[in-house]
Amino acid sequence: MKSKLINRINQCSKRFLPMDEFIKMALYDNEHGYYTKAKPKIGRNGDFYTSVSVSPVFGEVLAKWIIKRFQEDSCSPNVCELGAGTGLLAISIIERLKNLNQIPDDFQYIIVEGSPFHRSLIEEKTKEYKFVKILSSYEQLKNFNGVIFSNEYFDAFPVKVALYQNGSWLEIGVTEKEGYLIETTRLASNEMKNFILGLGLNTPFENQQIEIPFAYLEAYRGICEKIKKGTILSIDYGMINNDLQCLERINGSLRGFHKHRLIECILNNPGEVDITSNVLFDELAKHGESVGFETVRLKKQNEFLIENGILDLLVEHQDQDPFTEKSRRNRSIIQFVIDGDISSYFYVLEQRKR
Repeated sequence: MKSKLINRINQCSKRFLPMDEFIKMALYDNEHGYYTKAKPKIGRNGDFYTSVSVSPVFGEVLAKWIIKRFQEDSCSPNVCELGAGTGLLAISIIERLKNLNQIPDDFQYIIVEGSPFHRSLIEEKTKEYKFVKILSSYEQLKNFNGVIFSNEYFDAFPVKVALYQNGSWLEIGVTEKEGYLIETTRLASNEMKNFILGLGLNTPFENQQIEIPFAYLEAYRGICEKIKKGTILSIDYGMINNDLQCLERINGSLRGFHKHRLIECILNNPGEVDITSNVLFDELAKHGESVGFETVRLKKQNEFLIENGILDLLVEHQDQDPFTEKSRRNRSIIQFVIDGDISSYFYVLEQRKR
């Protein structure tokens, strides 16, 4: 992968490879990209955990929310999950809907998953469900009517990175020196500077870095345009624009994960490391509103889970053993709702088109 990146750098003007192009190659290259490799990425044997890796109760709450949307919005009983990973979340949602007798004859569960390896896992897990349809891209959706949702989908899109120095915005890219991949800079484009201006920042900090998410904002707007009627729910690591004013955000949020360890320098071992960044939820909301969607809610994940009944899933028991199934289930529910734990880092955006 490294030699392929160096070849690409040598083809670029002034040997400057924009960061978003580096991330795209490192994650999605057909031969060597992280997400195209046939190896575990999620869970104990992978590089990172997701909310559904913690407990199936996450999917049970989403199932309750989906039922509510079908009942209150008068939309078709169609569900589309973006970036389904191994399919664990899809299974927990479908099983919950089955247990509640909420799967009508015309029900359809569409899964959009770009990784061939993950699609093969999903196909095996869902082969008994005739109503499941698997797509490789959201662009294959047509006039969708129903509920679309994602969990940790947009954080894996490539981003550009801007750096503020000496009163000017620069763009961070990648070049090569003596066989090593290193960061380099050039003046930021007008498009990048205009985007930063639209964030409403006060005077930025010296050496502040900001991710510029052109790719996932374009994708989000494109997904919204596929929806004829319904709701889109986005759950992800994220922040709102005001968070960019905090000194603790000075270095941005771009980072990697390998075997559950945080990797601060994503240039090392490209293709072997998951690369992610926090989603700018205010900007996501703006792009949905620009194509006719109403913002219903934008809040932290723990608030969303509480509002949709996660505490109702607590199980009464007298077990003294902390490792019983009931004990583990209750412990995971508490983990989802307390401040400072996993849900504190996630936002939920719900937008609707009637």
